[in-house]
Amino acid sequence: MIANAVTNDDTLRKARVFVSSTFRDMHNERDAINSIVFPFLRAQCAIRYIDFTGIDFRWGITEEQSREGQTVGICLSEVKRCNFFIGILGERYGWVPDPEYTKEYPKLFESEISVTEAEMEYGVFSRAPGESEAIFCLRDKSLSDAFGFAECDDSVKLKALKNRIRAGKSAYPLIDSYSSIEELCDFLKTHLLDAILAKFPPVRALNKYETEKQAQSFFINRLKADYCGRIKQLEKLNALAEKGGKPLLVTSKAGCGKSALLAQWVKQYQERHKDDFVFAHFTDATSESGDWEFLIRRLFMELSEFTATDFDIPLEKGELLSFTQKALSSVSDKKIVIVIDGLDGLSTDPMYGIAWLPQRLPAHVRLIVSAKGKTAKMLDDRDYGRLTILPLSAKEQILMADTYLDGLGKKLGEAEKSNITKRLCATPLFLKTLLSELCLFGDYDKLNVRINYYLKANSVTDLFRFVIERLEGEYADESCPNLVRDFLTTVICTRKGISEDELMAITDAPAISFFPLLYALKAYLITREGLIQLASKPFAQAVQRRYLTDKKIAEGIRKKIVKYFENSPDRLRSIDETTWQYYKMNQWTLLYKTLSSTDALLLSKQSGVLFKKYWASIEAKRALRRNIAYKALCESPDCETQTLILLAEFLLETGYYADAIKALENALKRDKDSQEAYGLLGRARNAMGDVAGAADAYYMKLEICTQTRNRLESARTLGNLGTLEYERHNKKAALDNFEKAKEECASLGFLHGKQAALGNIGKIYFEIGKAKEAKQNWSEQLILCRESGNLSGESSALGNLGVLYLYEGNADFADKLFSLQEAITKRTGNLKELEEVCGLRAVLETERGSYEKAEDLLFRQLHISREIVDYKGECAALENLLRLYKLIERPEDAISMGNDLADLHEKHNDEHGKAKAWLYLAQLYCEAGLEEEASGFLISAIKSAANNDYDDLYDMSLEIENKYFSEA
Repeated sequence: MIANAVTNDDTLRKARVFVSSTFRDMHNERDAINSIVFPFLRAQCAIRYIDFTGIDFRWGITEEQSREGQTVGICLSEVKRCNFFIGILGERYGWVPDPEYTKEYPKLFESEISVTEAEMEYGVFSRAPGESEAIFCLRDKSLSDAFGFAECDDSVKLKALKNRIRAGKSAYPLIDSYSSIEELCDFLKTHLLDAILAKFPPVRALNKYETEKQAQSFFINRLKADYCGRIKQLEKLNALAEKGGKPLLVTSKAGCGKSALLAQWVKQYQERHKDDFVFAHFTDATSESGDWEFLIRRLFMELSEFTATDFDIPLEKGELLSFTQKALSSVSDKKIVIVIDGLDGLSTDPMYGIAWLPQRLPAHVRLIVSAKGKTAKMLDDRDYGRLTILPLSAKEQILMADTYLDGLGKKLGEAEKSNITKRLCATPLFLKTLLSELCLFGDYDKLNVRINYYLKANSVTDLFRFVIERLEGEYADESCPNLVRDFLTTVICTRKGISEDELMAITDAPAISFFPLLYALKAYLITREGLIQLASKPFAQAVQRRYLTDKKIAEGIRKKIVKYFENSPDRLRSIDETTWQYYKMNQWTLLYKTLSSTDALLLSKQSGVLFKKYWASIEAKRALRRNIAYKALCESPDCETQTLILLAEFLLETGYYADAIKALENALKRDKDSQEAYGLLGRARNAMGDVAGAADAYYMKLEICTQTRNRLESARTLGNLGTLEYERHNKKAALDNFEKAKEECASLGFLHGKQAALGNIGKIYFEIGKAKEAKQNWSEQLILCRESGNLSGESSALGNLGVLYLYEGNADFADKLFSLQEAITKRTGNLKELEEVCGLRAVLETERGSYEKAEDLLFRQLHISREIVDYKGECAALENLLRLYKLIERPEDAISMGNDLADLHEKHNDEHGKAKAWLYLAQLYCEAGLEEEASGFLISAIKSAANNDYDDLYDMSLEIENKYFSEA
């Protein structure tokens, strides 16, 4: 059978390094090894899938063990567990134990040697070649003098031991008479890394998916080392995997250990069920792990290998959605277990969100995911089961502490463990952070003082503050006194993270200072797509509280970031970062200037929601407008077609239709076959009430798409044509087009097209009195929009559902939906959507009898519609004002709105709209007793309805005629 997706063997590729030296005189060396050498080696090993552990025995033997004479045995047993050995000697020979402490090793200690020499004998000299890789370091006497340890406790034995080391230098690297800590560290980093890489050569990978598989396996093996207890949770996971059931969502508060639990379960389950296909994906594992498309392709490549099935994996991203469902269903003879840790950590894809994850899974597929925040809420909406990971019990805390410290060859006494478990260590993140900090501490006599110092922390964030303070003391020098501050604040202040080179340049740190800190911080950092970010929210909060409460520090860092990126050759990256900094610093004029550039429009495509948010903020704070900023660009004879299309799409999406049309007409002068331009032109013209012009544009686009066999854009155009049929009041033809568009978009994985079709289908069903079907379509649209991050679609669905609930008499729930819709429009800065919200809220306030509020909202709607030249929005606002004034018996105002409405329809040559406005006026004049004025409007409306087959208006005109003019 072909190997499973999760590597079983976690015993290989482990580098355990034992540091042997005397203690009292070697604190400087051991401190440097722990703070500089070990972090460097750990980082270098990790990228090669080697698990590195450094063993420093300055503490870790309890008082109980010491009293019982176990010290020597513990030291030597730890030497035996290690496959790499560092021996360091200065001017001290070390402690020679009494015979009563060495009974287990009579031959080794028959010459009454020190424990240090015994470690060297046991770990190096008596071992077979290749069994242990050794490095020796002999300190120069001048450095011992400087440290105050020049006196020798046994010069004869020390000299003999040093001579023995020198005599064997051909068998291992030796630095003789190092005169500085820096020299020692450089030597150890170089030669120990060489020795590790010689023992563990690079792992061969055929492609990036094989590389990811190895990285995931390495990550899982490291994570499961942090697991402890939680038997009931493991049983629940086993029950789902073995018996089936709905997918399971694993959640917890930050730092409670859900990733470690999943890693442990994955390993245990795979070992017991070797015939099942187990696929585990942890989004924090690598820089590539946050890409959902990469995840799906890796899943099927590994499933193909496991089952010997040749999957035809589509090249197009959209087609992966339907393929995933079908491909999983096709392998029905194998149980498939999929575990995704950190679903919320996948990169935000504005087209797909989490919609790529199938809604329904075949019976033989088990799905377990962990997520938090909005993503967890989405999975709740899918009715996933929930498994909540609770904090550690006191017993589990002790188990975790013992397990973690055992890996480092250390133990805590019962008093220390009791002290720890009485505090905040129920969170694994807190406990692990505390223990790792203690392991860096070298003074055993003051260990309890150190424990109490850390236990002053009231939260994980508080504990991280102590970590940061320690780092400040260890990683600062004259050239970089604020290196830790500048490093961490630069990372946290950037929008999506920062590369190593960028970070080093902004902090202005020399490599000799920068990289030791980088390696020391690896546990608190994560890299996504080559950019460094802070790995956890609590650590980020600690950085903010430590440094960024001071506005001067925050602004100083942001200005440094701007200065660096202003000169970056990567123009898009530069704009992305500088605009973020201007936004955070409230520099609205500079933000306006940057966004007004041609290059900045690329950002509108890459980060559309944020781009709109920037403009919404600028316009709220300054008398600056996006359409004015881009006016010259819209009409520029030199602007490229694609730039004009990007500009037009942005202006169209934010309600500036007339300006969008100018840009598109300019684009079509350069490229008369641009289907993109015709599609946007159709939308813009339709938005302004030019139905005939919109139809011409859409049919031109459809012709081009048919010729080029562009199914995706053809499907989009079907939806657009459905909208036109709706505008022409041909609901049956519109519904047919929308249904076809929905099916085609679904088959292509074009989620935004499917969402728009669902919204339009719901709208027609609602208007023909099928509220149940309308609710079904809008509810599906809402879920799909939320899962794919389509804020505009989500806003539309919320508004439509709000109207439906208002229609059903549930005004309070409608109000909640309208509030959610309004919050989205403020985030996106979409004036068209804000205009619609005003109209919907006005209807709600009218239903509640709050007529003044309704009037204010409708005038706000009217103002926005005129500002963005939205003909339909202006019509809706005037019509609603007319109805409101009629309701509250203000006939003169109602007639005024009717005349304005008729004039607006006349201006746009909208025959149906004019006829409808005339009927409104006829009815209003009749109600005012002015039949003569009413008759003229009624006759004009009847003629228009009859000539244009407006059946709805014709029936309405007959009702008015029968009611007011029947006697005549």
